[in-house]
Amino acid sequence: MVKDESLESIKHAIRKASLRATPTRIAILQMLLHSKSPQIHSVVAESLSDLGTDCATVFRSLNRMAQAGLLRRADLGDHVWRFEGIRNNSLDYGATVPHFLCIDCGNVICLDSQTHCQ
Repeated sequence: MVKDESLESIKHAIRKASLRATPTRIAILQMLLHSKSPQIHSVVAESLSDLGTDCATVFRSLNRMAQAGLLRRADLGDHVWRFEGIRNNSLDYGATVPHFLCIDCGNVICLDSQTHCQ
């Protein structure tokens, strides 16, 4: 979990999770902490295209960071993994986070924006 969104806090959280603080992992965590809703792999990979990071590296990093407790990974019923950053003031890693998935437009909305998503 990340204490705040500063670069040093993000690096510290990644290292504390026994992972290397690579530019890709730092950028992923920054992006997901600033996101208003969980993001799918392709959106995260596209946002990092300027770094020259390939899709496979992004996918591996997302899953490793989720396993390490830095990200929450959820399938909202459409068999697509979505990832979101976990802050210190968030629910525990294993907790269920309620989201609404619009089947018309595909948008994901946090149901309790005050408690769960930022």
